[in-house]
Amino acid sequence: MGAVVTGMVALSFATLFTAWVFTSSMAEVRSLDPGFETENGLIATFDLTLSGGTTEEMPAFVEELLGEVEAIPGVRSAATSLNIPLGDMVWFSPAYDDRRSYGQDEDGPRSWQNVVSEGYFRTAGTQLLAGRAFTRDDDADAPLVAIINQALAERFWPGEDPLGRRVRFGKPDDAPSAEVVGVVVTGKYTSVAEGPVPALFRPLRQAPYTRTTLVVRTDVPPATMTAPIREALGRIDPDVSMFDVKTLDQHYLASLWLFRMGSEIALALGLLALGLATAGLYGVLSFSVGLRRREMGIRLAMGASATSLLRAVAIRSLRPTCVGIAIGAGLSVVLSSGLRSVLVGVEPKTLESAAVVTVALLLMALVATVEPALSALRTDPVRVINSE
Repeated sequence: MGAVVTGMVALSFATLFTAWVFTSSMAEVRSLDPGFETENGLIATFDLTLSGGTTEEMPAFVEELLGEVEAIPGVRSAATSLNIPLGDMVWFSPAYDDRRSYGQDEDGPRSWQNVVSEGYFRTAGTQLLAGRAFTRDDDADAPLVAIINQALAERFWPGEDPLGRRVRFGKPDDAPSAEVVGVVVTGKYTSVAEGPVPALFRPLRQAPYTRTTLVVRTDVPPATMTAPIREALGRIDPDVSMFDVKTLDQHYLASLWLFRMGSEIALALGLLALGLATAGLYGVLSFSVGLRRREMGIRLAMGASATSLLRAVAIRSLRPTCVGIAIGAGLSVVLSSGLRSVLVGVEPKTLESAAVVTVALLLMALVATVEPALSALRTDPVRVINSE
């Protein structure tokens, strides 16, 4: 019987531990700052090549589009971005410190790259820590400029002022380079669980692409802006269509699918495991106590107190439960090391989760033990002895 109870408790502990960690991590994720504001924001993607447009036409097209969109009542500001943080489109490329040379097998830090229009950081709600944002003067005829995030600044020039430094876009010493004119807060770019990732931004007028995403900040519910924005785009070029239209809050929630799905599945499995373990333990312990009914009757007849018998039964029944908890805790250590790479806040939640699950299983075992024992103790000991 002890081995059955131990196994059930160990599996229940591991399942409940995983459920609690996923649920706690989901709450932790919702409190994180992704590096952009999710409220009152709308994004929509368009591609000029679908209507025969070219890269060279993009800056003028975007300027006209932003003018039309910002004139819509309820729109606070608008900008464009090649990539949206936590989106499906990802562009990573090494960045190089222009002050040093790199060996043949040496690369600069792998950096998340983006091309944005002026006004992007204000519209996205990304904090500018130092320097300036891009302006209309940062065009194809002006010297190349770039804005980096704090992670890249600390990687290249720890403890130094990064403004005025230069970053190269290639390994050769004569590769194009840009002056750092601003530093922004480090955000989340591919996953909310990632650590600080270097990032580099270039102005649209100096590095245009035919595909980009419109970012709109509104003073009204953003979903109500979809139709007016489509009409504004149609006035400029009816052949260009928007796709992947959604609010920034929907975009952010979609990036949390792993956490939400894991939390829901783990919670459902955890509750199922707790229910099955409770029913199983109750059945096993009821049967175990039933086998000792005659022994308990004899002890009661000889003057033993009900309290001492109840304590003895509880201790004997809780022993395999405690062993199962210990085994389950060992399994949970292995699980937490695997979950640490994909979840947020696993480390500080490990002891908390283990403590909560331990208390829950001990209470469950006590309930499953005490009720059958009390039932046996309420039976007349003389009747029990005679029936045997």
